[in-house]
Amino acid sequence: MDDMVFISLAETLIHQVDDRFGRAAAWAVAAIMCVLPVALIAGVVLWLTS
Repeated sequence: MDDMVFISLAETLIHQVDDRFGRAAAWAVAAIMCVLPVALIAGVVLWLTS
């Protein structure tokens, strides 16, 4: 997937959450979107090295 498409989808999701649930929920979604890939990669690395 192209990086710009992912950024556009993430922006759309955050705007929808902001409109529906408020700014705090949008910040929570943004934080989860930043942490989740790192956690998944770390989990796979730990799984492969164990």
